Amino acid sequence: MTVNKSADIMHAILEGVCRYNIGKILWYFIILLGCFTLGKLNERIRGHAYGTHDQRSKPPPISEAHIKNKMLNMSSSEMRCFLQVLPLLIGDLIANKEDPHWKLLLKLRYLTEVVHLKSIHKTTWQYLRTIISEYLQSLTKLYPHDCIKPKHHFLIHYPTVMREMGPLSHFSSMRGESKHQVSKKYSAVSQNRMNIAKSLAIKNQFILNYRFLEGEMGEGRGPEFIPGPKLSSEGENIKHVSYLGMEIDLSSIIMIPGYLERKFYSVKEISLPSNTFRILEEKLGVEL
Repeated sequence: MTVNKSADIMHAILEGVCRYNIGKILWYFIILLGCFTLGKLNERIRGHAYGTHDQRSKPPPISEAHIKNKMLNMSSSEMRCFLQVLPLLIGDLIANKEDPHWKLLLKLRYLTEVVHLKSIHKTTWQYLRTIISEYLQSLTKLYPHDCIKPKHHFLIHYPTVMREMGPLSHFSSMRGESKHQVSKKYSAVSQNRMNIAKSLAIKNQFILNYRFLEGEMGEGRGPEFIPGPKLSSEGENIKHVSYLGMEIDLSSIIMIPGYLERKFYSVKEISLPSNTFRILEEKLGVEL
């Protein structure tokens, strides 16, 4: 018998728990309650202003078959992006914020955020244990006959793994899967099947050498530090600001965490009074 001290949050949560449970929750709101239509949801998915870092992982439209089967079909990066914005997309359409299905969705979102933390407090694993316990109890209460899968069972071991090994995001296979996608594309167009592994290794070395020749990984290439906000503007109207790793423009949605709730704001104006910048925002109706 072996002792596993690892956790694959990509396959267990993003491509497992989220795939199973978000489909059931959307079926409940769309088919059973009729809070909104699938067309309305897809319209908001397409029209949402995704940030610069989410452009390549924005979720695709959801088909009727996905809702009928109560199971979504998205990649892990698309699922994570979708779960992050879903409460904002449908929050104003849910009349009863005390609905247990709505609370279940929020608990799943909080759980996903915690397991993706890059750094944690020494007691975060206890908070994660509470979230997972509450989530699974709510899930079994709402769906007593068809809810628990093996990937749900994996969740109960995550607090122990976090306590002994640290942030679970360090064990995610997402980056490895992303690197694997490049080789899969090359193998699909390669006509040589004699030793495909060697061909892909040579191709990878060619790409690495090209990056060296272009100076992307050479000596003297250190980190780039920006002493202050980097602004892009047309005349006096500032359209975009890059600050502390955030890309903010006039169509951005900003989430400001609070002690008891989270508030969302829509950026309306960016001004530059001195050596800093100021954002004029409008509070949105969704509070989590």
